[in-house]
Amino acid sequence: MKELFKELNFFAKKYGDKIGRYLEKKFDTQEKIVRKLDLALFILALLALSINMSTCVKVFANAPINERISRPAMARASSWFYASGPLEPLPVFALKVPMLVSKANPIKIQRAEGCIVFVLIFFAFIKVVSARVSRSAALYSSVILAGIPWLGYYAMTGSAMLFSLLFLLLYWDYSDISRLNYERAVYAGLCAAAACLCRTESVFFIIINTLFFIPECKAGSKWRHIGLVFAILLFLSAPYFIWQKSHFGNAFYGQEMGLTRLINAEISNLGLDKEYVKQPSSLFQFLFRDGFMAALAAPFKGLLQALTFEFPRAIYYKIAILFAFIGLYFSYMKSSKIFYSLWLSAFIPVCFFAYMNIVQRNGEPAGGIPLEYYLSSLPGIIAAAGYGLQESCRYFSEWLARKYPQGFKR
Repeated sequence: MKELFKELNFFAKKYGDKIGRYLEKKFDTQEKIVRKLDLALFILALLALSINMSTCVKVFANAPINERISRPAMARASSWFYASGPLEPLPVFALKVPMLVSKANPIKIQRAEGCIVFVLIFFAFIKVVSARVSRSAALYSSVILAGIPWLGYYAMTGSAMLFSLLFLLLYWDYSDISRLNYERAVYAGLCAAAACLCRTESVFFIIINTLFFIPECKAGSKWRHIGLVFAILLFLSAPYFIWQKSHFGNAFYGQEMGLTRLINAEISNLGLDKEYVKQPSSLFQFLFRDGFMAALAAPFKGLLQALTFEFPRAIYYKIAILFAFIGLYFSYMKSSKIFYSLWLSAFIPVCFFAYMNIVQRNGEPAGGIPLEYYLSSLPGIIAAAGYGLQESCRYFSEWLARKYPQGFKR
């Protein structure tokens, strides 16, 4: 035993310092540097978020609330959760609770809730992109997301789109088919139901996202998990539509009146020689209002309008579009559907009415639809931009290592 200790002592004295210096150098040049870079990116993202929020709070403090019907009025009239009138119940309930315990101005409460939801979207985005892509891609893209002023603007104008975006992000993470089990299916179902109870059209995102991963559902258990997600979604959201049916005679009264407002907004904006629509418009009536051929051309016209005008404006930072294409390219080369599922699940439904001429600028028709309809499409393309930036940095560092194998010399 003494001889063994002598050998170990001799080995430690001879090689201990060399091993220690090597490990210190190794961790300094790799793990510690990566951690410091991640911390710097996170601090930069927080700084961008704080500047964006403070600027929007100051500039849009008196901006008109962006709601088709007054949410505070619906909150006052609501007697229970699903009794929210033509508006989806979750944002109404989220406003009613603080109105009951506080005497603050409901409009200020609504603006404050929008800002809180924006901050929650920021942290949820980092969480889900870190889990499904990588931490570096999440931090790169979070800097872009935090600095988009449209998110701050719609937070200050009380858009319910932000509520649905938050739950759609969480749903996208929990519904990852490779990790889906009964527990995650329950969480995915709850998030899906919450998204639909914020904006009913969120169901299109959920359906399209599911279609992306159906080819991977080889095991029978995966089908049961997906069935559980939709069962929870139906169970929790159905009471709202039953309540609308009992009170308005139409299970989708609020949603169809929203489509009617879009039609009338276009008629008013263009000064068309048409009568205003007075009754709720079903989805079929909305899509085929100008005939069958126009309905067939609508998604293609909407795609052109969105990609050439509105969507780049919504992203705001044009350099992000370049890195997004790079990220989508690398994702395609690796046969990954992650970014396509997150982006296209939200973007495809918008294309069917993106060609409408609703927006005005300086009192004149400017074409397109309000940018809030593109908010749910932003995380997918921004996450792709972060991934593209990560892969660009990786390829650049590999190129430097090949070109200068001995390092830089003076």
